[in-house]
Amino acid sequence: MLIHFSVVPIFRDWAAELSWKLHKEFVIVNPDRYIKPSAAISLGAAIVALIVDDHPTSTLVLTIVGIASFAGVAVISEVINQPINRTIGRAEAVPSEYAALRRRWDRANLVRTSIAVVGLVCYVVAALEAA
Repeated sequence: MLIHFSVVPIFRDWAAELSWKLHKEFVIVNPDRYIKPSAAISLGAAIVALIVDDHPTSTLVLTIVGIASFAGVAVISEVINQPINRTIGRAEAVPSEYAALRRRWDRANLVRTSIAVVGLVCYVVAALEAA
């Protein structure tokens, strides 16, 4: 949510070249170095929790919704955001289609982040119910 409500408006306000340069810097840092492993650990822990513990139906449903949410995050990242990031990362100058790519990335990021928040809330509520 931080990115969507703080960084995305800045990207939109800046000239295309400046916005592209900042986006390219984000791609170079590549937050996927820690996002992918942490997501895999989260999914693995949720699946293990389903297997090894007896849960009430509500906890089971919440955990499954959490798992599905984080799987959705992964799909959106790999199908939309990462290809755009690779295009921007390889570009030597502002791509002519940058404005459209930027809008598509912004929308996908909002959907992906919203789904992640739903998944997190499901995990937290399931953990609280199981406690």
